[in-house]
Amino acid sequence: VLASGIRTAIDLSRVYLCGHSAGGHLALWTACLSRLPPPKLERVGAAVEALAGAEAGAAARAGVHADITVVGVVGLAPVTSLRAAAADGLSDHHDAVPNFLWRAGATAAAADAGGHLDAACPLALFRAVPAAAGPLAQMRVLLVHGLADEAVPPSMSASLAAALGPEACRLVLMPALDHFVVAAIDVDPTNEKGGTRSDEWARVAAVLRAFVVGDDAALDAACVATADDAAALLK
Repeated sequence: VLASGIRTAIDLSRVYLCGHSAGGHLALWTACLSRLPPPKLERVGAAVEALAGAEAGAAARAGVHADITVVGVVGLAPVTSLRAAAADGLSDHHDAVPNFLWRAGATAAAADAGGHLDAACPLALFRAVPAAAGPLAQMRVLLVHGLADEAVPPSMSASLAAALGPEACRLVLMPALDHFVVAAIDVDPTNEKGGTRSDEWARVAAVLRAFVVGDDAALDAACVATADDAAALLK
């Protein structure tokens, strides 16, 4: 139930979701739930219920509140694929995915065997969303990743952007930025090149503003044009 104050203070017909790192995964996952056709949403709900109980399963099946229209989602250095995150051994102890899906077992393989890995994976779910003239055409996706990110590889964002295509997803790969600057974390110290990290964050903020206000000219100037261009930058 939405509080009346939220209904009057926020334009719920034009909501953007945004998250950083694991929060980027959740923002993208929630955006998927807002667009999944009923059979796919039911399968996600069943997977959530099997791990977290009936109440959590019902929440997943309900998706996003009917009064809320998600028009865009922003992933800042997001984890876009749980399968890739498990294969890469993300986190300091290489156990981010097993810890996230700990109810499914001690390993990512156990979660995969139960069908839980893909049910919580934005890359897998977005592939199940009708594109082109379907629901995905009504939602914009922006992925921003630093090429110096050592915590979540920028290939995560490049892979999702390639899967969705340029009509549905905009990709910004920023040289020299690490995992934290893209979310305005630790922006005060001077970086090795003599500029300030706050200046680098300002570049990210300009991209976010262009995305939300629909300044396509500014956005085009910052975005990677093709999957081949993204691959070249990753190299």
